[in-house]
Amino acid sequence: MASVALSTVVYVHLVRMGASSFAAVQNQTKERISSIYREIKIESVTSTEIFVRNKGPEDIPISRVAVYVDGSLVEVDLAQSSPVLPAGGVGYVKLVDAIAPGEHVIKVTADGAKDVGVFSV
Repeated sequence: MASVALSTVVYVHLVRMGASSFAAVQNQTKERISSIYREIKIESVTSTEIFVRNKGPEDIPISRVAVYVDGSLVEVDLAQSSPVLPAGGVGYVKLVDAIAPGEHVIKVTADGAKDVGVFSV
């Protein structure tokens, strides 16, 4: 009788472990598939704002957006930017410091997606 009880406890434990492992794998798979469909495009650039189109199926929080000007990471004013880059829409990123006049290489990254272009300010 004790062996049946012990077998039942072991079985239940293994089933729970398998279910939690399956859920973890399922979440990782969902995240990877979602990242495949992330795509952004720089629509326009001013000296203090960069307008970005989110071509993906999910909103991207502005806190996950990074901006580089001529290879250097620049500071983004999160409070003055769009709260999200809306799925299928355009949001803007407000820069803390203005970009100097002239031609610059602008790169925007967001959750694994990126776009790079040369823009005149």
